[in-house]
Amino acid sequence: MKIEDTITHDKIDQTQQMLLTKLCCYDPDVVIPGHKNLSYFYEYQYELLKNTCTANNYFFGQIRIPRFEVYRIDENTLKIENEYIFGRQLHYEHEFFDYYKEIIYNSLVLRSYKHVSCNDFGPDNFILKGSKKGIESDVDWEISYVDLEGFFIDISLETRKRTFEKDMNKL
Repeated sequence: MKIEDTITHDKIDQTQQMLLTKLCCYDPDVVIPGHKNLSYFYEYQYELLKNTCTANNYFFGQIRIPRFEVYRIDENTLKIENEYIFGRQLHYEHEFFDYYKEIIYNSLVLRSYKHVSCNDFGPDNFILKGSKKGIESDVDWEISYVDLEGFFIDISLETRKRTFEKDMNKL
């Protein structure tokens, strides 16, 4: 992934773009049926998520997903590069919480995207663009979900509903 592909944040005397790098070292002894090991399972999940994001311009309903790339380092290690999403975490925005809770429910709980579903609705996983000035993006967005590991394959609607209620009631 190129840093030039990330969201631009204009400041008074400069522009900024940020790229996050995450190194994931998986336990080699954990085997998931149908996959060589845990790292190959996650690589497969990320590939499904990437294909789904690309097909939907990095949106799940009204919710923006950061652009990302996954690179295999070795048999048990993946490197994930994703754009940094500027804004504030949802759990700090109590006065708007119910408004965004409804968007999250409609965009991530009630919808599944080609076998990819969200199943981690912790408010700290959501970033609000809000009135932050100087954020330029090729698409307009209000709320973003930044925990790529919160997406899983084929999570049932009932499970998503239960997880949503549990996670959103943590505040």
